[in-house]
Amino acid sequence: MSEKIYFDNRWLGKNGIGRYSQEIGLRIKSSKIQFIEGNLPTTINEIFRFFPKLNRFNLVYSPGYVALPWFKNQVITIHDLILINPNIGSRFQRLYFDYYLKRKIMLGHIKVVTVSEHSRNELGKWAKIPSDEIAIIPNGISNAIFEAGERLQQYQRGRSLIYVGNSKRHKNFELLVKATHFLMDEWKIVLIGNDLNSSGIPSRHSVTSLADITDHELAEYYLQSDVVVTTSLYEGFCMPVLEASYLGCKVVHLGVLPTVSEIIGDAAFSTNGSLDPKKLAEILAMANRSQVKLDEKSRRSLSERFDWDKSARLLKSKFLMANLK
Repeated sequence: MSEKIYFDNRWLGKNGIGRYSQEIGLRIKSSKIQFIEGNLPTTINEIFRFFPKLNRFNLVYSPGYVALPWFKNQVITIHDLILINPNIGSRFQRLYFDYYLKRKIMLGHIKVVTVSEHSRNELGKWAKIPSDEIAIIPNGISNAIFEAGERLQQYQRGRSLIYVGNSKRHKNFELLVKATHFLMDEWKIVLIGNDLNSSGIPSRHSVTSLADITDHELAEYYLQSDVVVTTSLYEGFCMPVLEASYLGCKVVHLGVLPTVSEIIGDAAFSTNGSLDPKKLAEILAMANRSQVKLDEKSRRSLSERFDWDKSARLLKSKFLMANLK
């Protein structure tokens, strides 16, 4: 049992882990919890920066995949295993996951939580532990997105789509750029994320490209968009699908993300695994013409199923405070 909990708060940023860290951290403050501040904890210097300043017998919680080596009592949220993919992660990252992190988990020094059923199944097979030993503590809908959900009827969406992501290889953003050449009508296209090169999109389309916007601004762009598209080949969760579905968008994806079905069931349009840009354009046009999207009851249930307050309470009560003396 521990006398104190260390919350590794160095993950804050404009990505999935950063959002998770921020939302959970805001909700679990306690006199027994000490927040570790600093730079992103993915370098050797940062990993060892607090050694031996911290009491190694206390509990550490990390919202990301980095374990602190001198602690035997840790809880870590591992969102997915994308970094062990040889086309994505570096050799060092693969070695870290397969020969260090896995061993710590198998020895019981690390308790793993994750964000989706898909990730739980993958993690169980990878770490060779029963999947029911891995708890799901999912992402939630931000307050700004939740509040915007009461204003759906105020917007005329027209022929419009939104992409929220980045240009990393597995996000497959170039597929969307190629698909816009096969969209014969003029579309309003909103791209939100870092390093998204829109120069290849035909000039007949109206393109807005943004980065580092607030949740309130993001909500407004969702409300003005008819379709949200994800061209990603791998996701541990997929926040744009959750947020955009709650704000009335139709979902188009490639049919390779189990997490889409976890979030919204069958209420989506898919290329059925095809990476053909012409096929993607056809599905985008079909979705825009269709009235099919998540029904109102299911849409509202998203805010109950994916609630940051519930996730923080579960993490705090079951995995953190329960370990205190």
